[in-house]
Amino acid sequence: MQILSGLLVLVFGVMVAYFGGIGGLLTGIVVLGLWFVFGTPAAIASGTVGIGIFVSPTGGLLWTALAFVPLCGLLVVPALTASEPRRFLAGTGLLLVGIGGASMLALQLVPLWLAASGILAVLGLGGYTLHRLLLLNLGLLTDDGETATEHHDDETLTTP
Repeated sequence: MQILSGLLVLVFGVMVAYFGGIGGLLTGIVVLGLWFVFGTPAAIASGTVGIGIFVSPTGGLLWTALAFVPLCGLLVVPALTASEPRRFLAGTGLLLVGIGGASMLALQLVPLWLAASGILAVLGLGGYTLHRLLLLNLGLLTDDGETATEHHDDETLTTP
């Protein structure tokens, strides 16, 4: 699972470097680092910003759509281990179509900076929601909302 996600991030980096030049190369490196440290939601959010800055102005709609393919693949990779892959893929597809439609509508109705801010906010919230949902589905989230891997400073070790 991690290997496939890593390959998708590398493919994204190569595509953005090809389409966006040196700025695209830097975007690919940043996305790879953020994916490695913070996971898929951070990679998708930062990749979207990089595509918007370096690919869209020079490449047009076709190159922008092609650059988004590996990022969409990052959303679909968890379907390989899902208990109901068809339902997962249908939900992911509807999410992508919804975000894409809302993005196009926002770009038509409001100024670019406002649309970009709204799109980034929606993607960030959606990514965090998916992250928490996956934690819940994998049993890594307790009833009080804390992950099983969180540590607290007030915990003390006692020795016998």
